[in-house]
Amino acid sequence: MVARLIGQSIGMQTKASVVTDDKPGANGIIGVQQVLNAPADGHTLLFTTMSPMVLNKFMFKTLPYDTQKDFIPVGLLAGSTQLLAVNSKQPFKNVQEVIDFAKREPMKLNYGYGTTVPQLAGSMFEQHTGAKFTFVPYKAHTAMVTALVGGEVDLTFTDTASLAPYIKSGQVRVLATTAQKRLPGYPNLPTLRELGINYDLVAWHGLFVKRGTPPEIVARLTELLKNATQSPEVKGYLAKNDLTDFFTPGPEAVNVIKQDFERWEKITRDAGVVPN
Repeated sequence: MVARLIGQSIGMQTKASVVTDDKPGANGIIGVQQVLNAPADGHTLLFTTMSPMVLNKFMFKTLPYDTQKDFIPVGLLAGSTQLLAVNSKQPFKNVQEVIDFAKREPMKLNYGYGTTVPQLAGSMFEQHTGAKFTFVPYKAHTAMVTALVGGEVDLTFTDTASLAPYIKSGQVRVLATTAQKRLPGYPNLPTLRELGINYDLVAWHGLFVKRGTPPEIVARLTELLKNATQSPEVKGYLAKNDLTDFFTPGPEAVNVIKQDFERWEKITRDAGVVPN
């Protein structure tokens, strides 16, 4: 939805047709490759998250791209935290009950993920608590959420926007958040750190172009993206779904991404995460 709202705003600003084409699969790698294989002319843009652009490096032994060498960031926006959610048919009412069961019955609970951020959140949860889950990968994030609601998987970490309608309907129960502080929309939901599980995970969204795109085109796209983030539609959606409202332009985003690589290399190494 964030991509679609940004695309609509860019279309309105330029009077051009902007098509949002979802390309799920392989933890975002399929979508990244499509942009990498397109001309570097600023007409094919990659709207994605920190998951394929940073975290994949620490979850896969090899990747068909190098974020810092192959892409130029147009800008970063919309910070997203994760919620620990269980299917409502599960008996767990708090995080400690999940941990106790997953230690007593290791691998019995199925943990679903469709992208790297939930996968990493689950792996780090295991490392910090001693819980053990059976990880179940899905081709697309939406398919994993459907599986959670339907009871194919027992629990996951995922973003607030994906879960909101199912929380409201009572089909899933949320137990904690990976945010650095409690979310305005879920004031009674504790953070993991409050519960003594010492990590947080906040992921950005970002717009990228293939390296080689002319600088004047990148600059124009950065201007269009900044304007889009100020639109009432985008601001309203971010507020409604507890996404952090910020914008970091391309030149500054280069340093943010570099720092994220350094940070997550240490975190995943210390947590014992082993690339597949």
